[in-house]
Amino acid sequence: MHPTYFSSFLLFSITFSLFKFKSNIVFNLLNLIISLFFIMLFSSRIILLILLLTLTIYLSVQISKSRKKVIKFFGLFLVITVIFIFNTDVVKNRFKEVMSQFNKPISGNYYNSTNTRIAIYKCNIQLTKELPFFGYGNALQNKLDDCYAKNYDSIFYKVNIFNTHNYYFYILLYGGWFFLILFLVYFYYIFTTLKNNMMHVVFFFQVLMINLTENYLSRHYGLFLFCFFITIFIYVNLNERNPEFREI
Repeated sequence: MHPTYFSSFLLFSITFSLFKFKSNIVFNLLNLIISLFFIMLFSSRIILLILLLTLTIYLSVQISKSRKKVIKFFGLFLVITVIFIFNTDVVKNRFKEVMSQFNKPISGNYYNSTNTRIAIYKCNIQLTKELPFFGYGNALQNKLDDCYAKNYDSIFYKVNIFNTHNYYFYILLYGGWFFLILFLVYFYYIFTTLKNNMMHVVFFFQVLMINLTENYLSRHYGLFLFCFFITIFIYVNLNERNPEFREI
């Protein structure tokens, strides 16, 4: 499984353990430690950034509720997490690559995760400028490959399949602006249903952020997980807001 997808499962697991920590302290503490270890091991940059943001949001919620013991414990957990992230060679090298390779375009056999992403996003933007009303449909990947071939003296796109690596670009380029608007309206509806529960909202925005760097909902891993939890969350929220819903 792709490291980012597996790490996303660990991220969601950490999120649930944070917000439900008191329900089973021993289990949730072990889960936090083990999941954090494997997230560091896989070193997905977007997941690490979302993890830090999630911990910060959780601490902010606890501060607003003035829960001093929880703030101290998870404040320490956040500090330890930051120390691990920026003092682990594997993680540091992943972020150093971004800084050192950002302005070094693909050439021949010289390519890496950073400059291929830059190439992909540039082609995404270029294809958007020529976008048909109903998008490129099933021809999208061929259009991307043509763009890579035209702009880069490399066969990197023949070694692996490089899709849009951004689900919003994927929706736009595949089905056009109308398709993207429908997708955003659907997500807005989900948000209005979940907005009264902080844990559900955090999960929702985690998925939105992962979609910035992956076609998360076009793979069965991401799609199944998202639909599974969103269905549960919507039911829970409707149950909490409308007691009579339980009788349906």
